[in-house]
Amino acid sequence: MNLDSSKVIMILANIRFSPYFEDRREKSFFFIDTDILSDYAKNGASRQVALELQNRGAILLYSLPSIMELGFGPETVAPKEEINMYVGMYRGLSASREDLFVNKFRYERQLQIPDWRGKWIGLSPDSNNWFAAKKTLVNYMTGRNTSPRNAKELQIDALMSCMAWNAGAVMWTNNVKDHLLACYYINFVHAGSPEQLMDKARHMPPTFDTEMLTRVLAGESFNVYTELMKRVKDDELIRVLKIAEGLATNSL
Repeated sequence: MNLDSSKVIMILANIRFSPYFEDRREKSFFFIDTDILSDYAKNGASRQVALELQNRGAILLYSLPSIMELGFGPETVAPKEEINMYVGMYRGLSASREDLFVNKFRYERQLQIPDWRGKWIGLSPDSNNWFAAKKTLVNYMTGRNTSPRNAKELQIDALMSCMAWNAGAVMWTNNVKDHLLACYYINFVHAGSPEQLMDKARHMPPTFDTEMLTRVLAGESFNVYTELMKRVKDDELIRVLKIAEGLATNSL
């Protein structure tokens, strides 16, 4: 499926987010979390959104670690739809004929992007992503004065957030809170001064859940951070999202 590039750019044309991530608007790479893959497999609302994104020329990226999460359990207990989904991922859902690391996708395969428009691409985390995820979790433990046991609950979310960041993609997840938390701690442990807060706000990536993307595809215009603040209760995140909201107001 080869699609006109001008059609691709229009997907996020009406959405306001930090100018730092402006290249995401033009690339239209959507990094899909495991919970979205599960909903897709069960013919939930995410399936129709994914199909429409494909029709508009987006590239749907998924993390190969999701194979470990989908349908995890004995076959008598695990959802059959999830089992079929991860088997399909293993057997060739990806349009690429080779296993792709994130950096290879970003830096070495740009000429193939037109041929991948409207398709799925599976990505593996490379050493840079593993290191960044580990550093993110250490920053989280330090910043929140919490234990490694609690940080382990964010392990996969941190890894996927780093993969989406390094792939130049927009994150699509219904687990908004954990991914925002991971992104908050990717760079710095503390954000005490106004300058540090501003920097964190500038680096908060646009993140969408299925409901938000449904509205995007319907042609709505909104500030992504305004919507994200409605989905979290963490005071630290809300403080930074409020600043990001202001930065994004005049981004279009």
